[in-house]
Amino acid sequence: MGTVRTLPVGAAAVDALGRRLDELRNNSVLAPARVLCTSPVMAVGLRRALARRDGGVAGIDVTTIGGFVADLAEPLLADAGLRPAGKVEMLAAIRAELRADAGRFG
Repeated sequence: MGTVRTLPVGAAAVDALGRRLDELRNNSVLAPARVLCTSPVMAVGLRRALARRDGGVAGIDVTTIGGFVADLAEPLLADAGLRPAGKVEMLAAIRAELRADAGRFG
């Protein structure tokens, strides 16, 4: 299972994460690991910060929580003959719901 640890943003957090990843991956730079971030901007920044460390980011997937959920759901949807909704489908669904009941937006 995974490990959850929160630290203030900054170099100390990147160093601590890098050390923990090295430890979990038994210092194998190609061993897979996944790091979840709260936003795409944070994921990109963290990936870049980790890349500046010795050992780089090979095998490390830095993604958002939404990206992680999508990765988990995609095979299940495919087995059911479905695919994830794209941006256009999501916006169409939101518009349809708002037309049906605009609530506070009406």
